[in-house]
Amino acid sequence: MMKEIHKIPKEGRLEEFYILSTEWYEENVILTVVDNDITWTGETDSAKITEFCDALHKTKENFMIELKSALSGNEKEFTFSMEKDNFIVKKVDLKSNIKVKFCSIPLKRASSIPVFMTIVSELLDQDKINKKNMSELSHDVQDLKAELKTCKEKLLHFASEKASLETILYSKFCEILNAKKRRIADLESSIGECSRSSPEGALHISEHEKISTSVAIRHTNTTNSSLPKRKCLKEAVSEELSQEASNITIPQGESVLDNENSNHYDSDTEVETDDDSVVSNSAVIKTSDCDVSERTSQRILPKRTFSNSILPKRTFTGSILPKRISNESVNIKNEEKTNDLPQPSVMEIEEFNSQSLLDEY
Repeated sequence: MMKEIHKIPKEGRLEEFYILSTEWYEENVILTVVDNDITWTGETDSAKITEFCDALHKTKENFMIELKSALSGNEKEFTFSMEKDNFIVKKVDLKSNIKVKFCSIPLKRASSIPVFMTIVSELLDQDKINKKNMSELSHDVQDLKAELKTCKEKLLHFASEKASLETILYSKFCEILNAKKRRIADLESSIGECSRSSPEGALHISEHEKISTSVAIRHTNTTNSSLPKRKCLKEAVSEELSQEASNITIPQGESVLDNENSNHYDSDTEVETDDDSVVSNSAVIKTSDCDVSERTSQRILPKRTFSNSILPKRTFTGSILPKRISNESVNIKNEEKTNDLPQPSVMEIEEFNSQSLLDEY
């Protein structure tokens, strides 16, 4: 059971009101109405509620919920009136202002003094309960205010701590960044000093130099192979060789280049090639003892010259020359004797294999 006391306005007279006391049960409602100095009491049973539900096409649960909301006096779409000892509740359509009878509760006249005493007693009890609830709520409010104040203080403290930590982290980060920049600057200066202090004449074999050497050798081979059977070159050179035939003599058993000199070079010695030279930066010409001893026992070999050499003038340190070069890389063959010049045969340089020379490096 639940008791409620409300003040509801009269229909058509908003300045006047009814004092309404209700007792709610599961299937019925006991109603007490005070109109000035007149009191009425009445109730609705289960059969009456079922009749109202059928007329409105509502379920009992929905009807009881809506009736409780209407008797609380907070709904503007309901009006209340007394007609022939019946308490009439009407539902109003606010748009069309059409009123529909919601329910009708029969009432009986009752003594005013007991009713007033009951209502006053209920009001006092309700006031006591409300004060108690208000006291509890006020304590809760005070606790919430104290907690809010504490939270604000903690928030300010955490904000200051956050700011200090951010300052520390930022300073540390700046130190690390500056140290990194200084280290990079030191490394760059060291690299610059090393590049300035390195000797300008020192040569290092790189991929670019290897490619340049290979291209030069291939160009030489292409030029030599373009001559038809090398007869044009032999005829052009034979006249110059005949004039200097008496300048060089090779004893029997010796090679054109000394073995020790061809195999080992001092690192400080520089080998310079002129336009008339036939020695490239990738090989040193060496003759075998067997070829020379058979053909040049008592003959004079002329000094070989080339008027139009394709190799550019370059200077190399001894560090890039190989210390050992196979005797099989170059073979010296005797040229065919001509009728006009009874001179010894001209040495013929075989085509160099550029790939094999690069592998030896």
